[in-house]
This record gives sequence, structure tokens and C-alpha cells, in this order.
Amino acid sequence: MYFQSTLIVLCSLASVAFAAMSQGDLNFTRDYIVAYSPTLYNRTEDFCHAFRAVCVEIAGSKNEHHQLDCVFSQKGPRIHAFCGGITKNPTGGWTRGQPVFDHTPEAAKEINATIKGQPMGKTACLKFKKKHSPIVC
Repeated sequence: MYFQSTLIVLCSLASVAFAAMSQGDLNFTRDYIVAYSPTLYNRTEDFCHAFRAVCVEIAGSKNEHHQLDCVFSQKGPRIHAFCGGITKNPTGGWTRGQPVFDHTPEAAKEINATIKGQPMGKTACLKFKKKHSPIVC
């Protein structure tokens, strides 16, 4: 009985862990500056969950696996975010390193967010990174 109870608890914890949303990383060479409405989304985390849902829907409709950057710790309502997709192969998987198709403008429009800035170029990002080291270029 103890074994079964422990197994049930462990399985429950595992399912919660797998349900956690992957937020991606801030990558200023591909992330847009997106503004969301605080009247629609109380927190950046709420916006990111909605952004992810629409990103999954858009990418899925194009036979792609979604690629998402939307980090909860950003202070909104202006944040860096990206929605994209990688083409799935016939088995339903995908290969890392393949081109990522950008769906950010479509995803933002779908959830009433506004694009306020384009991704930085590599040179500008590297210059910015010198002063703000924890970002990815």
C-alpha cells in the first residue's frame, strides 16, 4: 500500500513538472518588443501563457513545432517575445538547427498585443550585451 501511494504521488509530481511551460530565452536578435494590455493580462506570466497557446496553434496549423521566447520575469507591459515554428518531419518530430519561421506579428495580433520594436541585428545585440551580459545574441 505504501509503495502504491508513493508511486501515485511521484507520478502526480512528475505530471506537474512536465506541465510547466518552457519560456525559452531572451534572444534579442530574434525577439520583438511586444506590448500587451494590462487590462487583458495582469502579469507577464499570464500574457506568456496566452502567447504560448496562440503560438502553438499557429505553428501547428502550419505543420511546425512552436519555438517560444516569453520570459515571465520581464516587467510588463512591454517585453521581449518571439513566436516561431520549425517544420515537423513525417514522424512528427523536428530537427534542431532547421530554419525557424517567424510568426510573432501574427501571434501578437491574435491576442491583441502590439509590436513596438523589431529584433536587434547581431552587431547591435553584441554591443548591447557588453553592458547587459545575461542576454543571448
